Order: sequence, then C-alpha cells, then structure tokens
Amino acid sequence: MALQQPIEDWPEEGVTVHVPEQYNHVRVRKVPLPRPAPEDVPDGPDFRLGRLVINFELVDDEKPEIVLREFDPPIELRVRYYESDMERAMARGRPLALAFWDGERWVPFTGEKHDFHLRPNAEPHTGGVGIARIAGWGDPAVGWGD
Repeated sequence: MALQQPIEDWPEEGVTVHVPEQYNHVRVRKVPLPRPAPEDVPDGPDFRLGRLVINFELVDDEKPEIVLREFDPPIELRVRYYESDMERAMARGRPLALAFWDGERWVPFTGEKHDFHLRPNAEPHTGGVGIARIAGWGDPAVGWGD
C-alpha cells in the first residue's frame, strides 16, 4: 500500500503525519490549529503535561471544509522528543508519555490501542521519536509529559 507524501511536516515542532492511501480514496490535507493555553489543558491523574507540541486537524483535500475523523488504514503520527522530555519524566519517576487532549482530559497513546512506541535516536542521550498509529482523529492538541 502506497503512502501519500508526508503532508506538511512541521519541522519546528518535530511532527510528521504519514497517511496511507485511504480505501475511500480521499486525499488528506493537514491543517495547523492554534495550540491551547496550558491552563486550558490541565494535568490529570494519568498524565502531567511537560511540553505542548502541536494542534492540527485533517481535512478532505478537495473539500477542506470537511474534517476527516476516521482513517482506513490508520495514519501514523511521529513526534520528536528531546532528552529534556525524557529527563523531566524520569525526575518525576514516571515513563515518558505522549498524549492528546480530548476536550476534558489528557489521554495517553498506548501500545494496545495506538501501537505507540518510542524510537530512540542512534546517538545516545539525544532524544528520539514517538510513533502512534491512529484510526480515529479529531483535532486534539498533542503533548509530551508523564
């Protein structure tokens, strides 16, 4: 199955979205959205925000007023993490986690639901990338924390 080109990488944020050719043949466009203020996305019992990374939505390229929420096959989200993200989580005695804001709380990506995993850089102590496969997406903010 062919991948569309990584659509609109955000190098400053370290975010790439890979979109496989969708079974419904809709071409997908990534649209940046404003990031919420940190006070609008408070910590919860399962996640403490360390760094807010990005907010975006995916739309139909031919009809950009249509926000896409379901993806078959799933999209792949890659988000860079830095050694400082890892150190912050370790100082709190918790593993580094990537999560999205669902409008009420932070929801960590998981291996079971999102095939989420960390891929460290080859050079030790330089960070790496978090990877998640996502079948359903709205427009939630994404952040690193623990």
